[in-house]
Amino acid sequence: YKHDVGTYPSTEQGLAAHPDGVHAFVTDSGRSGVAVVDTHRGVVVERVRLPGWARHLTISRDGSRLWVGLGSASQHVAVVSTAPLRHVGTLTPGFLAHDVGLAPDGRLWVTSGSAGVLAFGDRRHSADRAPQHVTFGNGRVFVTSGDSGTLHAHARDGRILSRVSV
Repeated sequence: YKHDVGTYPSTEQGLAAHPDGVHAFVTDSGRSGVAVVDTHRGVVVERVRLPGWARHLTISRDGSRLWVGLGSASQHVAVVSTAPLRHVGTLTPGFLAHDVGLAPDGRLWVTSGSAGVLAFGDRRHSADRAPQHVTFGNGRVFVTSGDSGTLHAHARDGRILSRVSV
């Protein structure tokens, strides 16, 4: 995205569902924040502004915390408390972050928007070309690379179990 003073990038939305089954957290890069939607009533009930273009996000298992990527390639990841909704800090992964995902074991995975690297917990690993995206399933971690056109299946400890071109 290109950002000029007084203008906003096009709006991109990420989504995380609260475990209560009622609320959803939606990023809005155009407003640089996160909105809480009551999905039963179909209304926005709360918003928080963040110091960057809120894009990808993930939520803790208990729904108390969000981690929000702040752009396509940002130095920081915002940490947001959900009750009440407020920005409580930032993480600096040491590379330009793109996507975030909280693994079932509680470790935060952060992918890059500019380099072939990703991190989880306090560990860094090489990855295919940025940008990457991450998700979890069946005891595995799946990482895609848009520019490399690959999907890696990782063990929870980060070992690559398989790699396929897509």
